[in-house]
Amino acid sequence: MTADDPIAVARHCLELGHAGEAIAALQAILARDPMQAAARQLLGAVFTELGQPGNAADVLAPLGDGADLDRLLARLDEQTLATLAARHPGCWSVIHAHLARRDAATAREAYDALVPEMTRWVDVKTALERIAVLGDDATAIAWLETYLAFTPADIDATIALTQRLSAIGAVDRAFDTLETLLVVEPASERGNRLVHLLAQTYQHFERAVVLGRRTAPALPNDDNHNAHLALAEIECGDFATATARRDQFSHDHVQALARDPAALSDQAADALVTALVSTSDYAGARAVKAELVRRGCFDEGHRIQPSRPIVAPGSPGPTAPDGPARPIVLVASVRDEIEIIEAWLSWSFAHGIDAAIVQDNGSVDGTRQLLDQLARRWPILVLDEPCQDMNQSLWSTRMTWLAREALGADWAILSDADEFWLPRGGFAAAIAAATAPPFEAATILQIHQTMMLGEAEAGYGETGRFHDARLGLVHPLPRLKHQFLLPHLNLNAVMTPMPKVWVRTSALPLVLPGNHSAFSRDALIVPAPMIDCLHFSYRSFAHWRRKLQRWVESFGRSTAALDRDSAAMWQRTAAVIDDEAACRAFYHRTIFGTPYHRWLKQAGRIVERDEVRHFLANPVLPPLAPLTAEERARAAAVLTDLDQRLPRIQV
Repeated sequence: MTADDPIAVARHCLELGHAGEAIAALQAILARDPMQAAARQLLGAVFTELGQPGNAADVLAPLGDGADLDRLLARLDEQTLATLAARHPGCWSVIHAHLARRDAATAREAYDALVPEMTRWVDVKTALERIAVLGDDATAIAWLETYLAFTPADIDATIALTQRLSAIGAVDRAFDTLETLLVVEPASERGNRLVHLLAQTYQHFERAVVLGRRTAPALPNDDNHNAHLALAEIECGDFATATARRDQFSHDHVQALARDPAALSDQAADALVTALVSTSDYAGARAVKAELVRRGCFDEGHRIQPSRPIVAPGSPGPTAPDGPARPIVLVASVRDEIEIIEAWLSWSFAHGIDAAIVQDNGSVDGTRQLLDQLARRWPILVLDEPCQDMNQSLWSTRMTWLAREALGADWAILSDADEFWLPRGGFAAAIAAATAPPFEAATILQIHQTMMLGEAEAGYGETGRFHDARLGLVHPLPRLKHQFLLPHLNLNAVMTPMPKVWVRTSALPLVLPGNHSAFSRDALIVPAPMIDCLHFSYRSFAHWRRKLQRWVESFGRSTAALDRDSAAMWQRTAAVIDDEAACRAFYHRTIFGTPYHRWLKQAGRIVERDEVRHFLANPVLPPLAPLTAEERARAAAVLTDLDQRLPRIQV
């Protein structure tokens, strides 16, 4: 220690118990250099130790807000706080502690007096939060507008003001505030997102289109901005521009990834496959995937291995004994599908499945009884799962393993009762084509869906049959990120649907919710353009509403970790389902009949698909017989401990 180190001198004085000398030494330092942080912190600690919180706060206030300062201020009386607030007009901890103990009118006057200090604020976000706590809407709005006159590009202040304005219904002023920000910062992600949120919440799409088009050049690669702008243009009736915008964005995204195919890294090639699948270009995705396979690349992210988050690999039982060959087995969980279940199964058997495992999930409309009747004629194993918790991953995985162990299945065709698979040449031929070189090791086939749109005239009433939905979406609006839009803006029926998967049973797969993806041993996911799925999701308003209500209730009961996001989404939708008018408006946007649907049909993106209707008019099935007693007995034996042997996602 030397005399040239005054802080060390002060510390030495403290060690000797000479607090007065230490204080004098530190005050001398601050007289020469008022913002010497080390000296202020040490002096504040000395005053705190001596039981002088007022002096400690006075010393620490120039350093700004902090937990130590907040604790000191909580111990001070109002008069001391008033003195500190006058001495330190730029320290928000002091000011807020002072004003929080006074009435709102006095607080507003004090804040107004601090307007000249606005440009000196450092922690603006904290300051604005405190304004919001103390002031009513009018006061907070006035303050925020004053502040933004100084700093128009402050995003926190802009968002705070926009939220306040929208809360009192001043939506045009809110848009004006955002426009001021976007003139200065056109690439502001949060600012642009708030534009679209306001537009969707208050139906002010014209302003969103104007602002969105202005900022689009600054956000050429922002998928959310592009998607929301296209949505706003659709709501304004500019269908051609919106569709071209979305198509062009997808094209540019793919081209950017594929600019130099020979130089593509494995990661970039995988991203390109994902982008192509998300635009329904399964043939293009397959070509890129072939190059990845030639390099020896597998889908490591979907591989089951003994590490988190998957408990793996599970404990497989023996394969099925000698007996009838059942290499392709349809598996599905159903509930209340009385009007479609027989047609779906007959279609599936006609196209070459060897057996079906159908789990009934507590049907009350006669579906369960009809399944028993069909199982006496066709090779169908009927299971019961009365639990209403929507644990889709467990159920699909269980049936897939059961198909392998009880029936000797090579492939499980994961399905819902409204999904009519259209494999080119039949199931066996399509699987052979999908797994032809270089895809012999494929463990998961990725299948495109064609959404079949019910028409307002045929599907809205209670008499419409599912196969009256004859319009298929063959060229959907590209969506690179699957989003569930606000119910009153729902365009799911015209946007690219998420793919479905079939799985090779010997890879011991773990199926994910909705049958949209899976994990497996040595995972290799292969797009299969030779297979289509005609998806009859929209049949009648009553059926659709019951289905949504069931999802809300079942996901609400689910304890599966994988279902948490879905549960939250469906709980947000519950209020709409309970509102008759809102629910009907939602459904009207889903079935064919909106102006945008009609434009898409004129553009050739929605076409008539009559395959199912023609088949049902004259169904032709191969010779079929029920499962043997030995097969049913083996299934019962396998089920005794199957759940304990399955791989699972860790919680």
